[in-house]
Amino acid sequence: MEVCIQYLKSKGWEIDAPVGNQRLVPVEFALENSELYFDNIWCYKKNSDFIKTEKTDGVFRYVKFIDREQTELDFIEVLFNKVENGIFYYQKNHNIMINTDKAFIKKDKISILAPEVILLYKSRNYENNDYKHDFDAVINKLEKERYDWFINAMNIVYPEGHPWIK
Repeated sequence: MEVCIQYLKSKGWEIDAPVGNQRLVPVEFALENSELYFDNIWCYKKNSDFIKTEKTDGVFRYVKFIDREQTELDFIEVLFNKVENGIFYYQKNHNIMINTDKAFIKKDKISILAPEVILLYKSRNYENNDYKHDFDAVINKLEKERYDWFINAMNIVYPEGHPWIK
């Protein structure tokens, strides 16, 4: 991970760890302070039209998303997941898994998470209107196998139900 961070920084990327309440801290600070829980990092260009950092409070920066849709490759979210023997494990519940050849989609030589996996992550913040918009835009376009995986995963994560899949 450190080599990846150094490489991205050398290319002009900011790399921060989201630690809740719209706050970011430099990833190095997060790694040195184990009391700050984070399970992903955000990599973004300073001149991004998608995300801006606002005022600072000590080491904390506050983040604001500017545009609803990302138009340039100027923001990347890196999730820390277990991948073993060709299986991708959902970070919050390792009983939810998917073959890596299904978990990732190749686009112009870049592997990205499949939409149903992204929606599962976004479901944790179901009150976010942008995430609900993404759900509404994607759910009925998924292939049957991907749709079934998503519904099954949601039922495991939310056995009492979830607003998106009433």
